[in-house]
Order: sequence, then C-alpha cells, then structure tokens
Amino acid sequence: LYHQYLICYPALRPIMAYAATLGIPVLMHAGKVMDSVSLRQQPRLSHAGHFLKAVEMFPETTLVQGHIGGGGDWEWNLRTLEALKPSAKYYLDTSGSVIDAGIVHKTVATLGEDRVLFATDTSFEEGVGKILDAGLSEEQLQKIFSANFHRILSQRRA
Repeated sequence: LYHQYLICYPALRPIMAYAATLGIPVLMHAGKVMDSVSLRQQPRLSHAGHFLKAVEMFPETTLVQGHIGGGGDWEWNLRTLEALKPSAKYYLDTSGSVIDAGIVHKTVATLGEDRVLFATDTSFEEGVGKILDAGLSEEQLQKIFSANFHRILSQRRA
C-alpha cells in the first residue's frame, strides 16, 4: 500500500482481514517526515506510531513497514517501535534511500533480527552494503536476507 490512508485507518479493515485470511503480508510505504512542506505533501504517510496502532487493530494481519530509511527521522521510528509487543506480526524492511552509518545495526538491536527484512529501492549495492556493514553474524544475515521472508511466505493459505 502507498499512503492514500494511514496504515491504522479503519477503511483498510477489509483489506487487512482478507490478507490475514490468505496468510499474506501487507507492506505499507512509511517514513517520519519532519518538515512542513513534506507533511503537507504527504499528510497520510504512516510512521511507526501508526504501525503500533495497526498491529492492535489488525492482530491477525502480518504487517511490513516499508523503509527504515524511507524518509525523515529513522531513529524516532526505532524509539517508537521499542513499545512493540513480542506477539505482534510486524516486520520492518531495510529499504530506503538513507544509508546512515549504523542504521541496520540499530534496527536489529531494537527489533531483533527476526523482524528485519532485506529490501532495497535504491541501488542494490547500497541496499546490500548497509546490511553487510552492520557487523552482524552469519545467522543474522541469513535471517535478514532470506529466512525471515521465507517464514512469512510459509504462512500463505492461498
């Protein structure tokens, strides 16, 4: 989904319910914009706070927040996600144009490697490079690059 609605908007309930029935994830474009121009241009851009609400509203639906580095304050995003319950069906992908030093390491430290998915929407080299630069173990890399996504796919019922 893009940002026609916030991820926690009640109008999405039928989509979320159908996705849960099929056992497929819902990925939503996200970011935490801070400047007034971006806020006016993207008033319905979901951020981590919206995802926390959506996890409560749609507990049977697997949610993927697109872009740890998709715009704005990614560190605020991680601080907010510290409130995530262990039972939440929530994942965060590593895509986005931000390649700040430590972004993937801090994401794994906050959420654990079981909730992080490899993704890139910029150059492939940057997308892979920021993960390889995070100082993670081979097991953590395997989970992020493929095992976590395969685990999500194994839930499909369609």
